[in-house]
Amino acid sequence: MGTGLLGGNPLAPSPTGSLAPSPTGCGYLVAPVEMEEDVFGNLGAFGYGFAPLFLTLCLWLGSLLLFFIFDPFPSKNMEYADRFAAVFGRWPLYLVLVALNVASAAVGAGLSGVPNAASGQFLLLLACVGFSFFSILQLFSLFDIPGKALAIVVLIVQVVCCSGTFPSVLGEGFASDVSPLLPFTYAIDGMRACMSGVDPGAILSDEATLMLFAVASALASVAFYPLALRMKQKRDVATIKALTLAHADPRHAGSSS
Repeated sequence: MGTGLLGGNPLAPSPTGSLAPSPTGCGYLVAPVEMEEDVFGNLGAFGYGFAPLFLTLCLWLGSLLLFFIFDPFPSKNMEYADRFAAVFGRWPLYLVLVALNVASAAVGAGLSGVPNAASGQFLLLLACVGFSFFSILQLFSLFDIPGKALAIVVLIVQVVCCSGTFPSVLGEGFASDVSPLLPFTYAIDGMRACMSGVDPGAILSDEATLMLFAVASALASVAFYPLALRMKQKRDVATIKALTLAHADPRHAGSSS
């Protein structure tokens, strides 16, 4: 239709009121407003928009799995170590595993064709995200099963509130209010900025915020370690007592025989 109008439809009136073809008048009908389009960070594929969310999920779940495998408390021969030694004593091992987690995410991003995945800026951001999540989850893991359950609840809240699929800043209420308080917000925003490559300042700001989360979590781990250790000792005593009573119960002994 647009081609026909631009060619001068004989039924379209001209500016003079006649029925003669009028390419000028018909051109106005086709495009009454001229628009300029500027593309920033053209990603080239629809699926790339979800890459920041899934990469962030990988790094969070990798750090959470780390503390399902390793006990955040020291071994028996270090039970009476001070809080700093207890919290930071295993960091060399933890950091090696975090580096492997980050490397796996980086390789996956590269194989998936994520834009700028091989850039130093992108790798540095992944490292900041991985370290920040590790520090946060170490704090949660000090409180054993309740802490790990809370980490999963926080994960669900972050997936909903941190603009992984829909920009929460455009909404109202809980999601938009809590989004600036969660680390996923800055991880996802930083990855999008790295992929588009148009705002290095935003990337540095997100990395600095993630490091603040890491430092605050490490300090909180040191502060709450004595409380978490006492809670663990009470749980251990209660578990040993329950096992002792179970073995002392005649019915248990009869069933065992």
